[in-house]
Amino acid sequence: MRRNQTKGTSIHLLCSGLLLLANKTHAFMATQQQGAHNGLRTFDKHYLSSAKIRLHYKKNPFDEESPSQREQRMQLVRQVQETFYADEVGVYPPQHGVYSNMPLYRGNWTELPGFQHTLNVTDPYYINMLMKVVSSSQPWYFGHVYLPGGAESIDDYNFRLEKGSDAPLVGTLMQVSDYTRMDNGGLYVVVQALGRFLVVDAIRHGSPYSVATVEMLPDGEMVEHFFGEAKDTVASFDFALNDDARGAACAGAIAEAEAFRSYEFLVVEADNVLESDAILPPVASFNAEAATTNDASDGVVHKA
Repeated sequence: MRRNQTKGTSIHLLCSGLLLLANKTHAFMATQQQGAHNGLRTFDKHYLSSAKIRLHYKKNPFDEESPSQREQRMQLVRQVQETFYADEVGVYPPQHGVYSNMPLYRGNWTELPGFQHTLNVTDPYYINMLMKVVSSSQPWYFGHVYLPGGAESIDDYNFRLEKGSDAPLVGTLMQVSDYTRMDNGGLYVVVQALGRFLVVDAIRHGSPYSVATVEMLPDGEMVEHFFGEAKDTVASFDFALNDDARGAACAGAIAEAEAFRSYEFLVVEADNVLESDAILPPVASFNAEAATTNDASDGVVHKA
């Protein structure tokens, strides 16, 4: 009898425990579901807030400026630029046709000496480079070297400015004829291609822009013109200098080309091209006011 009573009591307690456990499990599950629901609502709230923030900042705040506000802001920007570039010295003066510290514009197009065109520069690196150029004393020189792929390839190891790489090392000496600063912060530049050069030593291969020492390559016809004179001159000496005749002819040709740049390249004002929407002639015009004559009697070059 006692055994049966004890057994019944145990079964009763077991059933009560199972029922209590089921109730607590149900309550726990309900709490978790409510918490998950609340958490999802909180997540949705934060996500929507973040989405609104992202959507808000997708708009350029400067797009809502009035013309007077934009002009005022750009005046402040130009004042900062003038202060920042106040101490620029530009390209070092050439030594026997060699330019040191030449900034290079490496683009995916080629430049042909004697031609001119405009550049609408929006790349911040090249805006910085050209601002340094035009903030120094004239003439405003920079170099152009063809780079396959353009700016995307400037830090590619295969296009380092050195022998054996895939990078072209022959470039063009460029002159900024004139420039104007645009309302969007860019530069509108009139450039003229003066002559070819060879990169002899890279100071900086890649970003933000390349810098190198370059040596001008003389015009072949001018070299032949000066070679005869140089060969006759060195032959008149008692010691052998014939090996230097070609070098002297190259130096003479480079000096001749440099002396006539002001005549062969008429300055073009950027505002005249931009405002009148005129078509810039692809070939640079002669500057008659800079024409020179050579008086054979005294060997002096005179202004016309």
